[in-house]
Amino acid sequence: MDYAIPANYVIRRQPDQIGGKRFVTVRKYRTSVPFDRASIVSSLAKSRLVFGMDFGVVRRFIGEGENTYLRAICGVVGDRDLVLLNGDTHELDYVRISNVLLATLLIDFIDESGTVGLLVYGGHQGQFELRDMLRKNFGIDSPQQDVFSAAGVRVLCERDFESLYEVVIDPLLQEGWGTISTADFRSERGRYIDSTVDRMQQVRANPKITIRSYKSVLRRQIMVPLEDPYDVKFAILRDGGVSMDIPELSLPKSTRDLEYESIFYDFARQCYERIVGDTNPYEAPSEALIQLSLFSDPA
Repeated sequence: MDYAIPANYVIRRQPDQIGGKRFVTVRKYRTSVPFDRASIVSSLAKSRLVFGMDFGVVRRFIGEGENTYLRAICGVVGDRDLVLLNGDTHELDYVRISNVLLATLLIDFIDESGTVGLLVYGGHQGQFELRDMLRKNFGIDSPQQDVFSAAGVRVLCERDFESLYEVVIDPLLQEGWGTISTADFRSERGRYIDSTVDRMQQVRANPKITIRSYKSVLRRQIMVPLEDPYDVKFAILRDGGVSMDIPELSLPKSTRDLEYESIFYDFARQCYERIVGDTNPYEAPSEALIQLSLFSDPA
């Protein structure tokens, strides 16, 4: 369901690509706000992006029925500095363009046993604007990030054990590790860690060794309307996030910017679901947790 982008805004698609890739981190949050589908739909309408705002909803996805999907793409507006070569003087001109849609993020609203849960897909841009929008329009003041349990990370890592690029473990107090509190194993560039070596087999066999994080890859991911498969590298992060490196998706040049964003996030959602699978690796946040999340306050 489209909202019209304000006519005075300039859309700049894929602003955070580096080397043909786009980096998206997914984090899960819980709240104490009762899940009221009609109220969320109404709040999304109040949050639409209009001219003069620097953040808002640009597209909604509302499934039919009480137990179907409810999500929205939000856009971050700001200024963009450009350097242009003057064809007459052959000197560089510096131009600042205002009201540019710089970045997007996706919010998936989940019914978590009667309260609102959130899955947020995005980068660092828009995090504080999103927090303000949730507080003002949804009554969600301090969403608490779900973190991964040690058992949950181990289940995921064991599934990907043959295709690891990096794994960080906490072997403290395990025989043979002395006073080492954190061990970071990395493969040679572009190659998997050899899972058959003794140290890796020890990690695999000993569930008392805590796996903090790891990096792996989803091979040949495909989705309609994409014609080509893509390899998506991902990382299970220590703070409970899932980071994905998604290649630029090849679509017809006639594809509108907002439609590209919709397809991109559909693909990101599919990859996230395949990474996590049918497991539930999350646990409730601890009071002692140091929040390194989308909703962290600035240092």
